[in-house]
Amino acid sequence: MNRIELTFDYLPDSGLSANGRRRMLHWVESKRVRNAKTDFTFLLRDAWQRTYPQTPLEARKMARCRLEWRLTYPTRRRRDIDNIASSLKPWQDCLVDEGLIEADDSEHIVGVAVTLGVEKGIERTVLAIEEVE
Repeated sequence: MNRIELTFDYLPDSGLSANGRRRMLHWVESKRVRNAKTDFTFLLRDAWQRTYPQTPLEARKMARCRLEWRLTYPTRRRRDIDNIASSLKPWQDCLVDEGLIEADDSEHIVGVAVTLGVEKGIERTVLAIEEVE
């Protein structure tokens, strides 16, 4: 089985959570989503180059996989994990756009796990993609 793990010193835009989107006009939301995708595309390419410098991104495309998002926040503030999971959607779309996974539907992604942690002064997202049969 193939497993990829990438680390980003960045967290998803909390304004793209389900609660955050509820307070936004549709055109503001679409612009914010577009910006999140653009930002994550650069983060993804950079993390890929640091982790797998000899392998092109598209060469590791996975047909069926499981995603695990581990987010580390700098403070102990209470957070709603469902809202955080929804704010990851633009990033998940980028995984498809950049050719790392085949598609982001239930046929191609068999599971998504989101876990939260706290480490003082640290903002980090770790994405693990595991290929499944």
